[in-house]
Amino acid sequence: MLNLIIVSSYLLIIFLNFFTSKRVFKYNNGKILLTTIPINNIDDVEVKEIASRAFFHFKSVTAVAVMFSIVMYFLDDSLLMIMYILAIYLYIVINMILINKSIKEMRKLKKEKNYATFTRKYIDLSLHNEIYKISIGKKMWLIPLIILSTGLLGVSFFVKLHIYLSILTFILLISFLAIDIAIKKSPLKIISDNKEKNFYFNKMKTIKIEEKIFIIANVLSVMYVFSVYFTSIDNFNLLAFLSVMIATLLSYLYIAISLQKADEMISQNIEDDKFIQDDDEFYDILGYKNPNDKRILIPDPINSSKLIINRGNKKGKAVFTLFSAFTVFVLFFSIFAILPSDYDIRFSEKSIKISAKFYNDKIEKSKVESVTLLEEFPKQRVIRTNGTGTSYQSYGNFNVQNVGDVRLYLFNKTKKVIEIKIKNQKTIYVNMKTDKETEDLYEKIEKNLLKK
Repeated sequence: MLNLIIVSSYLLIIFLNFFTSKRVFKYNNGKILLTTIPINNIDDVEVKEIASRAFFHFKSVTAVAVMFSIVMYFLDDSLLMIMYILAIYLYIVINMILINKSIKEMRKLKKEKNYATFTRKYIDLSLHNEIYKISIGKKMWLIPLIILSTGLLGVSFFVKLHIYLSILTFILLISFLAIDIAIKKSPLKIISDNKEKNFYFNKMKTIKIEEKIFIIANVLSVMYVFSVYFTSIDNFNLLAFLSVMIATLLSYLYIAISLQKADEMISQNIEDDKFIQDDDEFYDILGYKNPNDKRILIPDPINSSKLIINRGNKKGKAVFTLFSAFTVFVLFFSIFAILPSDYDIRFSEKSIKISAKFYNDKIEKSKVESVTLLEEFPKQRVIRTNGTGTSYQSYGNFNVQNVGDVRLYLFNKTKKVIEIKIKNQKTIYVNMKTDKETEDLYEKIEKNLLKK
């Protein structure tokens, strides 16, 4: 089941990336492969050849990534998690390299063919004011946040809140607010000399989609409250959690499709090249780099629901560097956290210290209530609160049904387990790689902690 969930998650990420990225190969808001091409030249043979070849490579890499999921399904879970992380990063990096190569080809062709494009930027302040008047105000976004906050507060009077899921619901809800901000920051599209036409298409692109996001956010905030309630009643019942995650993912997909349709509609109705701004020099595969633009975040020309970092100014460069460093850190940290770890057990006169990577416990002799060698770990449902849990080993904070919160330092293929109950602390379960080693450890612990 774990393998199925991980592989499904992997496929979902690949498909979402494919769906959102494929727009770079099509004519969108005057650009194709991040290159501004005049409307009359979009159907030129050379332009179509470069775009088609680039899209073929993109589809081929995606097909290989999808087929690799079959291999992943049969891997041991610790290896599966490592391959899961590496495969996603590799998929993104390979596509970035190939797309960047195609962008250079398209820009070289543009230069050779001397495609005439415009650098003038059309701005209509009256249109901006009209759209702003009918947009959803910032204060309105307090409604879904208030629904979630008051709902969770009400739930806390009846059950002990599942704190991690509660935090996750707030993060998910705020992500919808972030999408709304990205859409509002997107410049309005001037595609015609007809003001009514400009108003209509921009209303469809911003106001209508913003209304959809607002409705979805309110509905999901109610769903989040119920999911936290039912999960808090029974931490081992993941149905509520899974249903709300599926609803969230489907909502993201619906918004992405709506934005894509709106962008395509606008692109198809641009009347003249003069309404397309040529700013190719500022865009590359890593995003945006314009030293004359003081903004840190700017709308992505390909994906309207996303903001990209301006690496052209000092603040933007600092943010981009920190974000890149954080991404690399997450990659190596995730792999390090998944890799197997031996347990370091040290004895002293008055205590025992047990540690594994980020987790450690100091067991004071005076606080020990009992030390028991169990023939096997309690046959109850177990969920991980935080830590590492693979078929090979489990260590960190876990919750065991009918037992409560515990700390585990277990090699899962070893049957025998040492249970250490401590006054006013979590019960600790620990063993070694073999039953014999576990028995020897039990004798040492017994001598050190229970001797008078």
